[in-house]
Amino acid sequence: SIGNYNFGYDEGHASGGSFRKESGDALGNKIGSYGLRDADGRIRIVNYIADADGFRVDIKTNEPGVEPTDPASTTINKDFTILADAPVVAVTYAVPPLVQHDLRKQAFIVRGYPF
Repeated sequence: SIGNYNFGYDEGHASGGSFRKESGDALGNKIGSYGLRDADGRIRIVNYIADADGFRVDIKTNEPGVEPTDPASTTINKDFTILADAPVVAVTYAVPPLVQHDLRKQAFIVRGYPF
């Protein structure tokens, strides 16, 4: 019906990944989650609800420095553990510069196309 929606994405790559999903209804209620994973094994997962009772969050993480306290309408689960270490992968990028200037030809080259 009008006002209802669902969306989401889940992308992963060698250096980590992230996801998000959310659904809502015609009354303005929202339920969703998002998270990220780093190559070194750190993980954060955030589940949330927004409705007539307010905005409430439940966070699961193994990130260093996160206190296991519950500020505002948030629940933090610091005891979240990883079952296996994430592999460490060296990632290199080889992207040509967007704009090059060729002094010999006095021309600009943008990704291989001369102007």
